Amino acid sequence: MKAPAFQFYPKQWLGDDKVMLMDWDARAMHLHFMCIAWQQDNPCTLPDDDELLRRWVGNPRDWPRLKKQIFRAWKLENNLWIQVGLLREHEKQSKFSESRKLNASKRWEKVERKSNDASAMQVQCTGDALQSSITSTITKIKKEKPADAPLVLPSKEEIQESSDPKIEEHIRQVCARLYEEKIFPEVHAFKNKMMKGKRYGRVILHVLTRCYLARPEDPWGYCQTVISVEDGSYNERDYRKTAQ
Repeated sequence: MKAPAFQFYPKQWLGDDKVMLMDWDARAMHLHFMCIAWQQDNPCTLPDDDELLRRWVGNPRDWPRLKKQIFRAWKLENNLWIQVGLLREHEKQSKFSESRKLNASKRWEKVERKSNDASAMQVQCTGDALQSSITSTITKIKKEKPADAPLVLPSKEEIQESSDPKIEEHIRQVCARLYEEKIFPEVHAFKNKMMKGKRYGRVILHVLTRCYLARPEDPWGYCQTVISVEDGSYNERDYRKTAQ
């Protein structure tokens, strides 16, 4: 996922001689080009296409003057204009993002090891404590949520009592909200994997509901951990046997 924004440093901007020598209209177009370059497949670059560059800034009449001033602050390599300072910012953000992912992965590895080493009684107690917390959170959200809220998360009891078509509808709604709010961008892939793994719809809905409420940094790892911790206490096969 591309970073949606970059840091803007006023002191650096005002201390750049190439920027300060630009006319006011050239400075505005320079910043406009930086925004476009940030979103390119080759980050922080623009194609060396004079016609395209002109159109991006509204086909100004005095384009030769503007281009000369603006692109003093860019570097031309392999038919691409590179904004070096912006590229450094992009690399810094990428390294920070990777470090956060690595730290999150290490944390969840520890959680999984602790879960595997825990006794059945410890797992049951953890599941009961988590369920109590979720039930309390759901109750609080229902009280605070306006009456016309588009999404109402079902409790574990409601999940068990709902029909299969209702479960499928809840899954679609929760998946859509997780994706739209960018809580779990890979939610559809996760759901499909769980269904291929013969996980029942009620288990999938329960896990995705937990994920929506927790909003974890690593949603995929979080959902797998919930399944690992609660698999013994939430068994839909048993539920179906008792429901027949």
